[in-house]
Amino acid sequence: MKRFISILLLSIYLFNLCGYIFIYSHIKSEIKKEALKKLSATSPGLFEEIIIGKKASSKLIEWKEENEFLYKGNMYDVASIKEDDDKFYFYCIRDVNEEKLEDALKKHIENNSTDTPLNKTKRNLLKNVIFEALVSSYNKITTSVNSKREEIPNVILFSSYTPDVPTPPPNISLS
Repeated sequence: MKRFISILLLSIYLFNLCGYIFIYSHIKSEIKKEALKKLSATSPGLFEEIIIGKKASSKLIEWKEENEFLYKGNMYDVASIKEDDDKFYFYCIRDVNEEKLEDALKKHIENNSTDTPLNKTKRNLLKNVIFEALVSSYNKITTSVNSKREEIPNVILFSSYTPDVPTPPPNISLS
């Protein structure tokens, strides 16, 4: 039972360390599919129009992907871009779901990467539980030292057995 609990806790710990990456990428791909459907289904009159000067566009817009950018802390999926003499006209839809996903990822990373006392306590507790469960069968090792028995907790020793009374060599006949 201890071994099962330790494996369960270890898998939860490993999932907490890197499992969110797989879930994040899956949810992000689902959001992308939804955004493409929304872009193709929305009539052109319902798009938000963002007008930015050509000189300021590189400072104000952070392109995430080919048809997606970050502007004033908001994510936008671009349907079309028109260019004038000194301005860009972006026709796009604000992607609230992706903003929430990015915020959740940032919050998860901050919560699990900072060294708060709670995180230290969690790590120490998990480390102790896993160590105790994995080493439980070796917890008390008995060893024979000069016919005296002693217990050594949480240490694995390998020693060769040598009897106190030497035995004579076997009789071998060579006939």
